Amino acid sequence: MYYNSILSKGSSNAGTKTDISSKMKNVKYEPGKNGGAPKVDSKEFNKVGSQLMMATNSLSKKSYIDWFASVKDSVAESDFGAEETFRLANWLMPMLTKSGNTTELRVQGAASMLIYNAQSAINQIQDENKSADIQEFLKTNGFSEEILSKKINKVDALGVPSLAFPGAKDVTIKNIYKAGDNIADPLENLKQVSIFLKELSKFHKNLKTEDLKKKFVDLLFYCDPSQLGLMGNQKTPFAKSYSLLIRANAMILDLGGLGADGWSNIIKADGSGGADFADWLANSYDLLGSTDMKTMIDSLLENYDNTSINDLTVSKKAELIDKVGYDYSKHKFKDNSLLKRLYDLFANQDAAGTKKFQEFMDTFKAFTDKDMAPLHENALQYINNKEYWKESDVKVNAKTASEVGGTMEFTLEYSGIGDTESTASKQTTKVDVPENFNPYQTIVANQKDAAESDALKDKIDTSRKSGVILGKEQLSMDDEALKKYDGYGNTFGNVKHKYKVVWKNISDDKDKPYWVIADVQSFNDSGTQFYNIY
Repeated sequence: MYYNSILSKGSSNAGTKTDISSKMKNVKYEPGKNGGAPKVDSKEFNKVGSQLMMATNSLSKKSYIDWFASVKDSVAESDFGAEETFRLANWLMPMLTKSGNTTELRVQGAASMLIYNAQSAINQIQDENKSADIQEFLKTNGFSEEILSKKINKVDALGVPSLAFPGAKDVTIKNIYKAGDNIADPLENLKQVSIFLKELSKFHKNLKTEDLKKKFVDLLFYCDPSQLGLMGNQKTPFAKSYSLLIRANAMILDLGGLGADGWSNIIKADGSGGADFADWLANSYDLLGSTDMKTMIDSLLENYDNTSINDLTVSKKAELIDKVGYDYSKHKFKDNSLLKRLYDLFANQDAAGTKKFQEFMDTFKAFTDKDMAPLHENALQYINNKEYWKESDVKVNAKTASEVGGTMEFTLEYSGIGDTESTASKQTTKVDVPENFNPYQTIVANQKDAAESDALKDKIDTSRKSGVILGKEQLSMDDEALKKYDGYGNTFGNVKHKYKVVWKNISDDKDKPYWVIADVQSFNDSGTQFYNIY
């Protein structure tokens, strides 16, 4: 582990790294080995914190899919829900893209392949050389030969080359409107994609026997677990086109994914899930292929060129959401608007395939949840499970999130687990914190070489009080008392604490709100306030 906390005059000192061992001069520090917790003076400490750090590092590369999958639950007909509906749409159908935003572009690429890659699956089905057995099965059992023979434009599935180092041009929705060799008009091509997918769903519903339904899965959707990964070679059209979403692991690119079991659970053994997925994809292509929606999307592409949603101010974002179809005065979607159609696509339970789309999102989330299970069990559940937190005394002194000087305060009662060895909740004497105190606890002398480097020597503010513990200075705490105050993070039991929290918008610009925690008061199980020793 490395720290980068040389005290600087307001500017970052990124790039200068100092090993933690060199900063802890008076103790014996041993980093964790083989997934274990680190040790100080031969005693293991912060086991859960170490587990959190390792899990975060392991899952950080897999977070792209989970990122967009989690937004599904926020889709709603409300001010916030309208923004999240468009955010989800902007991942699945990237309209606002920004060069250089690698993480966001990767999320957009991973999400958009859910819709975009359907075309490459159809390409494979319509290829007589690759899919003669599939075509024979379809024609023999009632699939329209006219639809089967009317070839859509050829599309290369989004995959590792597009997402390893993505640019805006790799993921933009513009790509779905490119002219092709088979159908010159892009909208006509999208219409034909929808027709094919609807016919595929209809075909499945007309299959009479379980054997035929199993063959439907085996020929069109089956994912071979032995062929996952970068060098895998899935045989079926849909498993091949969606292989990166099924097991998104390829060299430096690990997006997460469904896993072969997750894919099978979605498709279902009888293929009914695959047919439902085809219905949802058909609805997506109907939306993208409609003239009025294409006009709106073209307008967004032009007016928000090389822009991220996160670049927009509050008023600009509201302007965008109004433009795509949300009425803030009525808190409703505008009839027949892009946003209303997107909402129906994502959340209308009566629309064909929408439940299957939501199952996709939930399965994506479950992939990450499974990896997080041990950490959730030991720590995270106590942070985010409302069972352990009781909220009261809520006071909101702001009509909108952008109100200058706005405040929000509330009380939280916590009844989960805590470090029973720590004496922090018994520290009831308040220390005096001087104005010039540096809370990052940098001991400049321990980083002398870095401090005197050309990169940092002019940035260090020597007027700031740094590298001291106020509790030790003012309360005469010895080293043993400090260890007891922190605890070792290894012994846990039930605790009852109460926190009074105040948030405040400290921005003077109503278009750029900046909310911070302005005050936290902590109370132990006896109702006595306790304090940080800094």
